[in-house]
Amino acid sequence: MQHPDSSPAPADGSGAIRERNCRFGRMRYFSHDAYIGATLERYGEFSPDEAALLAALLEPGDVAIDAGANIGCLTMAMARKVGGQGCIHAFEPRPALFALLQANLALNRLDNVSAHRAALGERSGRQAIAPLDTRRPGNFGEAALRPAGHGDTVTVTTIDRLALAACRLINADVQGMERALLLGARATIDRCRPLLYLENDLREHSRALLELLLGLGYRAYWHLPALAVADNFRGAPLDDAGNIVSVNLLCLPDDRPPPSPDLAEVTGVDDWWQSDDKGDGVRPSETELFAIARRQFGRARFDEACALLDALLEFAPDQPDALMLLAECHHRAGRDGAAIACLQRLLARHGDEVDALCALADLLVDGKRFGEAVAAMSRAHHCDPSNAALLHGLAVMLRRDGRGKEALATLDRALALAPHFDIGRFERAMVLLEAGRLTEAWPDYDLRHLLDPAFEAPPTLPRWQGGRFDGQRLLVTAEGGHGDTIWAARFLPALRALGGEVHLQVRPEQRELLAALDGVDGFVPLDAGEDGFDLYCPLLSLPARLDVSDPSAYPPARLNPSPSPPEHWSRLLARADGRLRVGMLWSGNETYANNRHRAAALSDFLPLLEVPSVQLYSLQKGMQQAVLREAGLGSLIIDTDDCDFSETAALVAGLDLVVMTDTALAHIAASMGKPVWLLLDSAPFWLYGASGETCPWYPSMKLFRQTSAGDWAGVIGRVRTELARLDRGA
Repeated sequence: MQHPDSSPAPADGSGAIRERNCRFGRMRYFSHDAYIGATLERYGEFSPDEAALLAALLEPGDVAIDAGANIGCLTMAMARKVGGQGCIHAFEPRPALFALLQANLALNRLDNVSAHRAALGERSGRQAIAPLDTRRPGNFGEAALRPAGHGDTVTVTTIDRLALAACRLINADVQGMERALLLGARATIDRCRPLLYLENDLREHSRALLELLLGLGYRAYWHLPALAVADNFRGAPLDDAGNIVSVNLLCLPDDRPPPSPDLAEVTGVDDWWQSDDKGDGVRPSETELFAIARRQFGRARFDEACALLDALLEFAPDQPDALMLLAECHHRAGRDGAAIACLQRLLARHGDEVDALCALADLLVDGKRFGEAVAAMSRAHHCDPSNAALLHGLAVMLRRDGRGKEALATLDRALALAPHFDIGRFERAMVLLEAGRLTEAWPDYDLRHLLDPAFEAPPTLPRWQGGRFDGQRLLVTAEGGHGDTIWAARFLPALRALGGEVHLQVRPEQRELLAALDGVDGFVPLDAGEDGFDLYCPLLSLPARLDVSDPSAYPPARLNPSPSPPEHWSRLLARADGRLRVGMLWSGNETYANNRHRAAALSDFLPLLEVPSVQLYSLQKGMQQAVLREAGLGSLIIDTDDCDFSETAALVAGLDLVVMTDTALAHIAASMGKPVWLLLDSAPFWLYGASGETCPWYPSMKLFRQTSAGDWAGVIGRVRTELARLDRGA
């Protein structure tokens, strides 16, 4: 049974946090978390068999501990079982995860959970944990404690310091620190004899842990819950997550009856959950090695998975599934060259195989080898000519290779095979938009909502389909990135002219910049409800509903630069000393998937320093700002520091020109009428068309396009030549 969401999800502007209905309540999670976040996104639950077992071990009114609580998936299951008379002590040391744990408890009014921002160990003190960058994909829970000074400092405490009068259960997933946690709970264990549920997936730590458990008078049983199950909360088709298991121990005091006979009892301190090489010539089977490798891959332990697959391939060098998984492991670990080699070996040994060819094409796109990607997808299509999805994939590669007409013809073939193929229709809309055929494109452009699992419409408001709405209040819901918002704001006056009130949903960081927008009666935050509104329309659906066909009829929106920018900016601008004041920005939001194609590097821009009549001002933010500061170029490129959108707009107003890659700032500067020289990759966003130096949406924008994929040197060379021709008085 599927469980759709019932209210809009707030966003943080970076795309890093999402919020949706899940098995045990409303949950916020990190979209870049490849383990818990990805599982909640697809299935709406995490390790449901584990959650069910923990709930079954508890009774209403119990006290229990959840160590390594992460964002609270299992905490919430336990809290709902013990009820208001019970208590769960949840421990999570990483600040970002702890913040979401607290948010999820508050969202669900789980006042029976006491959340502790701390790790549990053998003794109290301070240790370190690896820093967590939530903007980069990975397993966010995969970090063990380190000696102090080797990462972010975290507080470590012990279970015994809680001085619990009763404790029914200790659940611990603490990355190999389970034994230390138990040593810090000796008094509690002796006094309360709690049930123990512990992760034990690191062979090098298992013997010491089992020695301690058996010495404490416990019997241990292997429990291997899958990450996801077929009967999941969202009713989603099961993917490889169903083959990924956690390796856990259920531990009961000797006087407790044994659990289900389906659980295998630990037979000794050297016991392991599956067969292993004991030195007698017996090695794990290929099936066992592959199963372990898949599990390590699922937990984002890519190097460990690679080692297991390498061992398997020593004995079965042509095993196609192993080569395929090894390619994916190398890709996730940032070794795309090795991944391509694995796929090429697979194809050489087994002939054209569709999945391998599609994976190869994707890797070639990542490497900006678009022509080769087209060739790989063409081979995949020839394997199954009637497969509309493969034709769609080929069309995507053709568009990336700058072959829009061929892409459109290919999509027409795909839709002839499958007329209701939504992703193909949406891709066709993108090709038409790029070609400037707006009226033909808008109807299928709305299909983006069906393809985005994070899109959630207000559950009861009717969607505005166009036409007058006199006397009604229309909510324009936020979507897309910051640049999308600024571009689409130009349509609000035309919307307001249709008779009703227009209220715009905005992110907090956009509020001041958009304060002067025409055509808006009010602004609402992302988490505002739908009460008081009669209709809604997603922001990026406005051009379709208004039947926009001529960009020149919709000038850029009027923005609101800060009236009181930081005082030191006047000093920074004065440092130009008569030279052209040129802003520069080489990379956009690094959480945006396509940023790897549209972004340049600081080093690509350095030839602009050779133009003597120019003073460069960096408008770069985020991680790339640190790159500039570490480069020691402070006397040559002036760093404008961190500032919000409105302050940045005020700074841009004092510049003569902005040279940049495609980011939200391009929309801000061009909306203000500032000259913008926009540097585009070989397959840019549809807004800029497929050719030409002008953008119909922004008259002050001049486009500099790559002539071959990844060639920023050629683009910067043309920009440098153009800059040299300018004069401060021109």
